[in-house]
Amino acid sequence: MLLEERRKNIIEYLQKHGKAEVEQLSKKLDVSAMTIRRDLAYLQEKGLIVRTHGGAICNPVQNYEIPYLSKESINKEEKEKIGKAAVELILEKQSIIIDAGTTCLEIAKNLNSNKDITVITNDIKIASIVYNYPDVKLFCAGGFVQPNLGAMFGNYAEKFIESINVDYAFIGVSTIDDEFVISTPTFEKAFLKKKMMDSANKVVMLADSSKFNKRSLAKICKLEDIDILITDNKITYEMRQEIEKIIPKLIIV
Repeated sequence: MLLEERRKNIIEYLQKHGKAEVEQLSKKLDVSAMTIRRDLAYLQEKGLIVRTHGGAICNPVQNYEIPYLSKESINKEEKEKIGKAAVELILEKQSIIIDAGTTCLEIAKNLNSNKDITVITNDIKIASIVYNYPDVKLFCAGGFVQPNLGAMFGNYAEKFIESINVDYAFIGVSTIDDEFVISTPTFEKAFLKKKMMDSANKVVMLADSSKFNKRSLAKICKLEDIDILITDNKITYEMRQEIEKIIPKLIIV
């Protein structure tokens, strides 16, 4: 097992169980206790977990950005399906905002290169894919480029987003808590996402099942403020029923 994959598995285990002992993780991942301790030290340094005596617990409020490579590998198959479902909403001649992030990246990968649409994004990775499509008009929101993630935000990006109107805003999220409050680790990103939502006729939220029942530092909105949620079939039946009471459209992939 690769180092990045092992650390991803540790994070996922802690997110699911809340806590873990070193010996538990050592047996589960078939590596030495010393290796696990090094992994836990690294993950704590990055703000991803909190070390305890003999183990670790999940960081209860997410106020950090998960490294891009880790995010890319979490629920990868589900993100691919979500991206494909999002593309099916887009019609010819429409204009769309594609938010930054690994789930939104799947929209860019699945866009029809011959589709005559306008795309606005604040993600350099998304832009690097979309600019190859000959019939797609591409605009990038400028501003500060976040190291290791490729997201652009700040005053320039906000002013640009304020100046446009689009058919759809496809918004990625970090967490949705048990009261269906949607949040992200940083205030700058939360503010920009709100601007994107204000600029769109319809807001489509993309969130795989790993994003639920968690809370981040900066609130974006409530679930009732969006028009469409696309998620995967790992959410519970009870949660699905609750969501369908709140928003106009829920798409399960």
